[in-house]
Amino acid sequence: MQFEKIANRCYRATFVTDLLGTQKQIDWASDIRATKVPAMIDELEQMAIRRGKTLDDMLAVADFGVTVGQALNFVAEKASAKFWIDNRAAGTIQLLRNAVSEINA
Repeated sequence: MQFEKIANRCYRATFVTDLLGTQKQIDWASDIRATKVPAMIDELEQMAIRRGKTLDDMLAVADFGVTVGQALNFVAEKASAKFWIDNRAAGTIQLLRNAVSEINA
């Protein structure tokens, strides 16, 4: 995933990974991913602001050798439509922690 800052606090995500699954799954998961990833970025930015930091500072924080930015990219590039459908209600922290575990596995 690539994301760029547009305006002051708005980010646009560009996904480089196509989703895999049935067409119905892909359609549903595309909508989920298109809203969940920007929401994750917004939540991370709000966490950063509460700590007096910037989003870039937050993305550079490392946990178990993996930065928040790496974990975010790992989640955002999940190609399985099923993953997005199954995790549609998962929170940002949960998804990032799971990503760190998967990366370190």
